[in-house]
Amino acid sequence: DMQGKYIVITTHCGQTIRLYNSRTSRAARWLRNKWAAQPCKKCKVPEWKLEKYSKTMFASHYGLSNLCVMLDRNHLQIDGTTETVMNSAPLEEKLKAFNFNVLTINGHDFDAIESAIAAFRAENEKPTCIILDTLKGKGVSFMENSVDWHGKGPNDEEYAQAMQELNAAYAALEEEDK
Repeated sequence: DMQGKYIVITTHCGQTIRLYNSRTSRAARWLRNKWAAQPCKKCKVPEWKLEKYSKTMFASHYGLSNLCVMLDRNHLQIDGTTETVMNSAPLEEKLKAFNFNVLTINGHDFDAIESAIAAFRAENEKPTCIILDTLKGKGVSFMENSVDWHGKGPNDEEYAQAMQELNAAYAALEEEDK
């Protein structure tokens, strides 16, 4: 809210900050940027949540039809499933509420990805979010859909097995193309 040469910023939880609004005021610019990215001391909403929210609002408000967000949804987080740790459902409806063109596809299907990108290019009025439903660790038997592999890498033996499985799957695809 502009009040003369001052801007009044009201945070998502009702806190009010009043700043001198000047293009040359580094302090005001710093505080505005800090507010947009830092969590509020009162409600403790994480910084990255506020940042994602403000960018989503910005994109839809200005009708950035040249913006395409590709969101990998594998339903796993570091501590378990997204449904039990931090449920984002109904994700499609939330993005549509921000005036996004939302496409949900199989993230392992290259034809579906190509079609979704073509649909994004055809959209002229609003940003697009392509939600790619994927399976974490797809193609590696001991990693597939396992939260245990979120924050660690394989040892040498596991790496060799993973590469053997992936190379076998690649060879089978190459054989199909002949």
